[in-house]
Amino acid sequence: MWATGVRYQIDRVLDARQAHSLKTGGTGIRYPIRVGGHDTYLWYEGPPWFVEARTAYMLE
Repeated sequence: MWATGVRYQIDRVLDARQAHSLKTGGTGIRYPIRVGGHDTYLWYEGPPWFVEARTAYMLE
């Protein structure tokens, strides 16, 4: 579920490996995924899970 409340279905998990997120500075398991025909990364940092996105949403 996105921060806006919208849910997206993962079409495909392409890989899984230990990696560093250059955008957020975290380290965890990186899953390259395909959502709606677009490729992005899903991360697991034991917890939390997060997805790298182009737009940041702030929760109030």
